[in-house]
Amino acid sequence: MTAGPAGGRSKVLSRIEGTCALIDSPVRKKSYSLYFEDKGVTFHFSRKDDRFTSCDFYGPTPVMFHGINIISLNFGQLAAMLSRLDPSTKIETYEAVAFDLVIAIETKEAEEFGDQAPLWRI
Repeated sequence: MTAGPAGGRSKVLSRIEGTCALIDSPVRKKSYSLYFEDKGVTFHFSRKDDRFTSCDFYGPTPVMFHGINIISLNFGQLAAMLSRLDPSTKIETYEAVAFDLVIAIETKEAEEFGDQAPLWRI
């Protein structure tokens, strides 16, 4: 599969099979994203040099980390795991960021479910 931003920029090649949607909105002038919703992953790129900057995972594809499918954990379980692996982890109501591991997790339902809240994305 080949996709790339409008305007003749370099193409981004992906080996992920499935449906891909390129989001190249003028609102996001500094970046563009490739969405593979059927796989549950989004890749973000710098518009300036087409450099990969980050990715989001949101299922259904397993996300394996230290032998554990972390997308199957709830917010509290994964925040605790990240804290054990990375003491610099900062935990707030809706997100946890493990700075040394360069992993962030988010939930949208923290007020209703607390630590049992399902993950929204990694």
